[in-house]
Amino acid sequence: MENEKRTMKVMEGSASPLIYIRKVKDKRIESLNEMFQMPVVALRADLPVTMKGSPEEGIILSELEKALKRTLGNKLLFEETYESGVTREILFVVRGDAHIYKENAVFTEESHPLGKFSDIDIYECQEEFPISRLEMGYAPRECCICGDERVKCSTEKRHVDTEIESYIRHEIKIYLEETADKVRRV
Repeated sequence: MENEKRTMKVMEGSASPLIYIRKVKDKRIESLNEMFQMPVVALRADLPVTMKGSPEEGIILSELEKALKRTLGNKLLFEETYESGVTREILFVVRGDAHIYKENAVFTEESHPLGKFSDIDIYECQEEFPISRLEMGYAPRECCICGDERVKCSTEKRHVDTEIESYIRHEIKIYLEETADKVRRV
C-alpha cells in the first residue's frame, strides 16, 4: 500500500472543543484500524490548554513527527493530521507489532529533548484504548517541573500554567539553539 498523507480540519462542536476533538479522533482511529487492520500511532503535544494552537505546539509536533518518521521508515502506510483552532494531532497507520511501536514511543518521549512535551499513543487493531506504559512495564510519565508522576501533578494542579509554559518555552529555546549550532557545525 502506498504511503498516503492527508490533512483533516475538525470543526468545533457545541460541547467543549477538546472533548469534541477527542471523540472525532477516537472514531477516526477506530475507522483506520478497521480499514487497514494495522496499528495506529497518535502524536500530540501534551501542553497546558493555554498553549494549544500555539507556535510552541507546532514546533514540538513538527520535530517529533520528523523523529517518528525516521523510526517508522517504510512501515508508515498512512498519515493524517487533525487541526482545529484548539489543537493539532497527527495519526500514523503503521505496519508491524503495536507493542514494538509502544516501546519506540516511550523511547522517543524519554530521549528526544522535546519528547517530554508529547504524548504518543499506540492503538492496536480491535482495541478501544491505547497500549499503556504500565502494561508494558514502564514507569508512569514524570512531571517536567518536579519529577513526580505527571498525572498526579496534572490532576491535583500542583503547578500553575504560567510555570509550565515558561519551562516549555525555555526548553524549546534551548533545543532550537542546540539544533542551529549542530547545523552550523556541519
